[in-house]
Amino acid sequence: MEEGFFLGNSFIFEELHEEIARQRFQEEYAGYAVTDGFYILPAAVGRMAPAEFRHVICLDGYRAFGDGRHPTTRMCLHMMESFLGSMDAGTRRGLRLLDAGTGTGILAIAASMLGAGTVDAFDMDPGSVESARSNGEMNGLRGIGFRVSDIAGYAGGVSYDIVMANLLSDVLVGNAGSLAGFVRPGGTMIASGVSDMRRDGVLDVFTGLGFDVLHRMGEEGWNCFFMKKEDASF
Repeated sequence: MEEGFFLGNSFIFEELHEEIARQRFQEEYAGYAVTDGFYILPAAVGRMAPAEFRHVICLDGYRAFGDGRHPTTRMCLHMMESFLGSMDAGTRRGLRLLDAGTGTGILAIAASMLGAGTVDAFDMDPGSVESARSNGEMNGLRGIGFRVSDIAGYAGGVSYDIVMANLLSDVLVGNAGSLAGFVRPGGTMIASGVSDMRRDGVLDVFTGLGFDVLHRMGEEGWNCFFMKKEDASF
């Protein structure tokens, strides 16, 4: 990272070591609310979240995507919080949830805080998985199954009640069959990262794979979908 500052008439550049840059980011970055129930704090000592928030996620968002500020992540959190919040605690404990392309692990961490009994997550970038695992441990959550994998190569050995997929449109479409295969019949997928321009095309792909779109959120040109997979038993 490169930081510049003026000194007289000269413009001096200072090369910052990544760790120093990360620490400065955390020191300057204030926590913020992403939903009515979730508050994000940077991984720094001495900060407190407002008392009215039920869930506080301490997060090092510097090394991977997903600190909650981007609309795609915010919308995923809104939908997941609303859906899981509609269930009793016993039902939530029986759920299996997968976070595909976990980044910082923010969605997997939130799911665990909301009471999902089994939470797995993967990312193709080893650095992201290392960051996600560290973020989970920082929040006292050591039971999340983080692993390095791409979508096509992921084999969890189980189907999931909920699949979170906060990915770009091309990734969603190119891996739609694999993502659909992760969802049990009657299960749900929360898919985000879809631009307005790509919205209809992405929806056509997933409806063609047996999903019904039950809810859509839109924010700043991005879209998030709550979809239910057809139950083949009926």
